[in-house]
Amino acid sequence: MRLTILHIQREFVGLRRNVMAYTLTGDQKPATRANELIGRIRKDMAQVADDISIPARKTEFMTSAKVIDEYWSDFENATKLRAARSKLITERLDGASTKIREGVAQIYSLLMADDNYEAAALAGQAQSAFMTTQSLVCRYMVTIDPRIATNAKMDFESCL
Repeated sequence: MRLTILHIQREFVGLRRNVMAYTLTGDQKPATRANELIGRIRKDMAQVADDISIPARKTEFMTSAKVIDEYWSDFENATKLRAARSKLITERLDGASTKIREGVAQIYSLLMADDNYEAAALAGQAQSAFMTTQSLVCRYMVTIDPRIATNAKMDFESCL
């Protein structure tokens, strides 16, 4: 039983390492490995629990198992949030960015064709401000720094 508990501890360290790697990078390999590890940990913990004959120790051990299950549940929630965030970026933000960039470029081209250079210059400034905002949004998505979000919002509002 002692070797099984040491094995569970080692597997849990591996689980934490893979959860952290996935959470930081979004790479699917650590998530797959974490899923394999939690299955083995649960199996080993059930085996150890069956081998414990003293009720108080069994209860204490099962409390540890519950904490590990809660940890895994939190990871699954984080995985769902990451997927939702990724979907939002690809389906909404990327599409909106393309439409705005194309719209401002079209306005700029039409103004230049009409020899309205002053208005074209303003469109160019708006396009520049939008591109800066877009860059800040990308930085925010990578760092999740609220100061960057604030700067992006201010830059976007300056475009309006």
